[in-house]
Amino acid sequence: MNRRQFITGCGLAVTTATAGCLDSVPVVGSDGPSADTPQGVVEMYLNLQETLYDDPESAQEQLSEIRHSQAPQQQQGNGGGSFGQNGDLTVTINGINTRTRDLSAQQMQALATTEFADRPLLDSSAIETLASQETALVDASYDTDAELEIEGETREFQNTNKQRFLVATEEDEWGIVIQTLTGTQ
Repeated sequence: MNRRQFITGCGLAVTTATAGCLDSVPVVGSDGPSADTPQGVVEMYLNLQETLYDDPESAQEQLSEIRHSQAPQQQQGNGGGSFGQNGDLTVTINGINTRTRDLSAQQMQALATTEFADRPLLDSSAIETLASQETALVDASYDTDAELEIEGETREFQNTNKQRFLVATEEDEWGIVIQTLTGTQ
């Protein structure tokens, strides 16, 4: 099965800061999100959060299919962190918009430099590779409702999330490179 069939068949999406599961799994030929557009791959990524709670192994495998090879987690051989939780998560997408297309190396360097990391999220070689590909910044707003079991007690958490994603093409499909809070550029 090729990459496009796998991604379309799974209809996926995910985030780093919070994790979750799929409401429905589109089948090939359905109107579900796809990696054919910057917004589509971000939607797939966000939807995958729910699966990270229910089936972390499957979600990590699916996540690797929508990550760009220059994503920091791909370069380190990490499937995307540890998301195994004892609980449920629901993701409600409020909006996904492409902000900028074809970023310059300087724009990507600024985006990759964050106050929350001790070093840039992308090295100069990754930025150089990405500069030769089609790139886009995509803003997403979504709500998460989580119910977790912590120390034997069920706790509920609600969050409104706003993130910016750097996405780039690879083999004619878009992939997630990095994500940051929307307040950073």
